[in-house]
Amino acid sequence: MVKRFPRLSETFIINEIRGLEYHHLHLAVYSLLPPEPGRIHTMVKDVRAPVDYPPAFSLVRQAGLHLTALKSRPLGYLRALAAVLKRFWRRPGWRNWHRAVQLTDWVQQRHIDRVHAHFAHGPASVAYFLHLLTGLPYSISGHAKDLYLSDPRALVRRLRRAVFMVTCTAANRAYLTGLAPEMTDKIVLCRHGIDVAQFTRAGPASSDDPLPILLSVGRLVEKKGYDHLLAAYDLLAAQGIAFRAVIVGSGPLALVLRRDLENRGLSGYVRLLGAMTHEQLVPLYHAARLFTLAPRVLGSGDRDGLPNVLLEAMAARLPIVTTSVSGIPEILVDGRHALLVPPEDPQALAEVLRYALANPTFMQGLAEESFALAATAFDFRQAVRPLARLLGSDTGSPAVSPIREGAS
Repeated sequence: MVKRFPRLSETFIINEIRGLEYHHLHLAVYSLLPPEPGRIHTMVKDVRAPVDYPPAFSLVRQAGLHLTALKSRPLGYLRALAAVLKRFWRRPGWRNWHRAVQLTDWVQQRHIDRVHAHFAHGPASVAYFLHLLTGLPYSISGHAKDLYLSDPRALVRRLRRAVFMVTCTAANRAYLTGLAPEMTDKIVLCRHGIDVAQFTRAGPASSDDPLPILLSVGRLVEKKGYDHLLAAYDLLAAQGIAFRAVIVGSGPLALVLRRDLENRGLSGYVRLLGAMTHEQLVPLYHAARLFTLAPRVLGSGDRDGLPNVLLEAMAARLPIVTTSVSGIPEILVDGRHALLVPPEDPQALAEVLRYALANPTFMQGLAEESFALAATAFDFRQAVRPLARLLGSDTGSPAVSPIREGAS
């Protein structure tokens, strides 16, 4: 169960489904919202599972579903309703309760015997209510915003009823175990995976552009730190360093960033290209000299876990300069796999970018190390094994991985 499927920025969910199917799990996908309009990745076609969406809202139909649920499962219905009245009287709680009632019909039709909810906020809330209604076991994937911006009490309630929760970074796991130390055994580290072969290039970067290209990919939101990245580019330009920068992604800050780069006089240096599919992105990965990203932790607590685009750059043998935030230093060791700088420090970022541009041979050596790590531990078939095992696959036993939980 996911909030929206497919979604261009959530390739990790698509790859997880593909990986679970590779390990012989029989899946059905339920999306709480209609598919995202616009382009989709072609790998969505590799998903064999049926994908279902809520029917158009009808007050009569919804009332009928509630009545059927009450008649067929009176104790479960009243238990779930009591939870809504006690704790979830605000609008999101009622909406997720109605969604769960809708799903009672769907799980019967699809012969579902367990639910795995992607994201610990809305989808996990629906799974929680569905469990109260039907007794159906559920598990959760927690990622970033859904963990750090959710009410900790709600997270603990959902975790208490869940069979397990997986999360993609050791930092996330530490946060969750701090909230619920008595449920540490339920909280499992499971890294995201990518289709390594899709991004791999055989040799060095190839581009018709005589200037080095600095590539960034990600949603245009505050936690990605694009304002600091533009400030670093401004410093490079002021030092007379020749480069071109490309930022791929869409989001609410698109106009703000465009105005910022124009005000800084960076229009000749930086291009904002909007969102792209993997098929459009791969040639950019292969043409770039460096991949750079500047994630930060917001005052609200919102942050990235481990941006999938870093794994894609690793698979593309593209040298990386990024910030030491959240799960990033668990994977990328500074000076071995990439160059890391403190977040929210454009001066330090500019200095490291200048060094990286001046030392391409050294940076390519780091890229080869990070590629070996991606190929060993982060192909989607490999990375999904812990979750596959937890969901009952007999082929999903964890393999030995060079990534140690909490490594730095």
